[in-house]
Amino acid sequence: MSLDDFGTGYSSLMHLHSMPLTKIKIDRSFVTNIEDDPASVKIVRSLIRMADDMGLDCIVEGIETKAEMATICDLGGRFIQGYHISRPLTAADARAFAEGARASLAS
Repeated sequence: MSLDDFGTGYSSLMHLHSMPLTKIKIDRSFVTNIEDDPASVKIVRSLIRMADDMGLDCIVEGIETKAEMATICDLGGRFIQGYHISRPLTAADARAFAEGARASLAS
């Protein structure tokens, strides 16, 4: 079970211990222009570390540029989501995308 848009609105720390979560998804509002925002860097780094300490996967949403992806990777982010990787896809297109990615990793 994922907690989406973590860090905003109704998605709070309270939910981390009251729900059977397996992952959190960091809201894209913390990612936009992260390479130029020291406060966002600190927040995202802390959330990635907290998730790791709690045994939760941490998906960072809203990766739209190469610079954002590089910053997230430097902060220890392992799971990302965003237009930099792909726009939304149909199920068939997602399957083809995943198969292509798997093939390129194998070679």
